[in-house]
Amino acid sequence: MDKTEYVVYWTDHNGVAHATPTSDMGDALKITKRMRDAGMTFVVMASELTANVGKMGVAAVVDGKCPDGGDFLGRTARHGMALKRAHKESDMGDPE
Repeated sequence: MDKTEYVVYWTDHNGVAHATPTSDMGDALKITKRMRDAGMTFVVMASELTANVGKMGVAAVVDGKCPDGGDFLGRTARHGMALKRAHKESDMGDPE
C-alpha cells in the first residue's frame, strides 16, 4: 500500500525556493506554520493523494442531479455556504 507523501515548498528572504518532503501530515503542517511564522513567502503544502481515484468534486450536474442521482444545491461562500450536495435523510441525515 502506498503511503501519502507531502512536500512543503517555500521561498526564502532572498527569493530562493526550497522544499522539504515528509510522510507525516502533522509534520508537514508544523513545517508550513514554522515557515510562515519565519516570514517565508509562497509557503504551500502539496500531496500526491496516492489513494485518490477520479477527479475531485462533482464531474457533472444534469437537471440538478449528481451522477449518483443525489440532488445538487449550488451555494457560494458569498451566500454564506460552500458548494454542497443535498443528502437524503436516510443516507447522511440532515445536511444542515
